[in-house]
Amino acid sequence: MPYNHNTVLLFRFCLLKVYNQIMSWFYIKKNLTIFIALVLILQTGQAQATASNNLLSIDITASANSDYDSAFKLAQGLGMQVTSISITWDEFETSVNRFNPDDNYLKTANDYYPEKNTQISLMLGFIDTNNLRLPSDLMKKDLDDPELINRFKAFIDYAFEQIPDLELSSLAINNEIDAYLGTNDQLWQDYQTFYKEITDYIHNNYPSIKIGTKITYDGLAGFARAQAKLVNSYSDIIMMTYYPIKPDFTVREPVDIEADIRDVLELYPNKNLYIMETGYPSSKLLASSQKKQAEFIKAIFQVWDLYAEQIKLIDFLWLHDLPPDALAAYGEYYNVGSNKFTAFIGSLGLRSYDGKDKLAFKALLQELKARGW
Repeated sequence: MPYNHNTVLLFRFCLLKVYNQIMSWFYIKKNLTIFIALVLILQTGQAQATASNNLLSIDITASANSDYDSAFKLAQGLGMQVTSISITWDEFETSVNRFNPDDNYLKTANDYYPEKNTQISLMLGFIDTNNLRLPSDLMKKDLDDPELINRFKAFIDYAFEQIPDLELSSLAINNEIDAYLGTNDQLWQDYQTFYKEITDYIHNNYPSIKIGTKITYDGLAGFARAQAKLVNSYSDIIMMTYYPIKPDFTVREPVDIEADIRDVLELYPNKNLYIMETGYPSSKLLASSQKKQAEFIKAIFQVWDLYAEQIKLIDFLWLHDLPPDALAAYGEYYNVGSNKFTAFIGSLGLRSYDGKDKLAFKALLQELKARGW
């Protein structure tokens, strides 16, 4: 639009009028939260992240002196709308075409969450980061094998039979697939064939479900960018796990977050982004601290405000730090024996294992209150 002095003056006058109306309304209502939100929109032209437009997810872990119920209530008190459940195929299909899990977490979830008005991010899969979790008789099959595909469809049907009352925010097919597929083009091609078949099946049989496949930030924006783009052509939403750390698990600076996430949004301008896991360790061994963890919380909310229309969900991992005996199990599961990995996985919580608020928890509470959660 060509520059016009009168137009600019008129715009400034209208903006001042709107501002004065907002100020008047503010002093009448004394609603600081909404005032801040309106001023932010006027100043930046951006829609702020809000509970009505976006989804807050927290992965629940209990402290040493609490159980799951009390931890859940604490997270719900913050404004949590979603939590996650991950189901691996080999745990449920215990023999060919026979589903007989030791613990039917799907049925338990269906009994527990609906009455608590909480949505679920559900993961059904056989890739869990660097682990392959296929039923034993399928372990040597290619990922595009027709039998594997058809039996996974049966697994999906079984899963949905268990959760008739559960409200899903999304369905992830597999977790951090790039950690397993790596740079192997054939594996990616096989997975693409599998994933297309599965997404078509879900769209036809469960059309209301938003589908994606979880990929790490490094995979989406880095070493597997091209392969991930092909796979995600079949996704309804882009699912990313994001931890701003270096290869040795030491932390990157919170200031890096905006550029990282912008890279992914620019790769997928027409699809919403669900950040399915994010967190920042507080361990000193990783060149971090509680203060830096809190800075991460503030930084990611600033990014959420900038891109609130495209980033629909952010999930924070975890509510509490993990108990010491769980850390060795994680190291063994992921085949990582590094002390730094243990420090990473063991200090992601927003609160300490003994049930004390970290600075990150206080920062999260502050950021959520400022946005009306």
